[in-house]
Amino acid sequence: MENPDQKTAEKILKSLTKEQIALLELEHTFEIELEDKHVFTILDMEDGNYIAVNKQGKVYRLNHEHKERAQLIADSPIDFFNIYNGHKIELEILMNE
Repeated sequence: MENPDQKTAEKILKSLTKEQIALLELEHTFEIELEDKHVFTILDMEDGNYIAVNKQGKVYRLNHEHKERAQLIADSPIDFFNIYNGHKIELEILMNE
């Protein structure tokens, strides 16, 4: 079954290399409407929190327990890979800022 949210996320992330795309979890992508933002998950932090991208390519951390549930962490997918190298543990600090 084809995931239309995955196709949307792939279009948003078209500036990334195949290697970078492989570090994301696009096969499980889904759209979340949070406040006035529509974002697509790209990483599941496995604790109910996510890393997500909006249609403009801005990357957010989504933390359901934080007072600011969606916080911008990178202005573009390429900028996101300046802070993410494939190890989710390194994003833990960002999840709680």
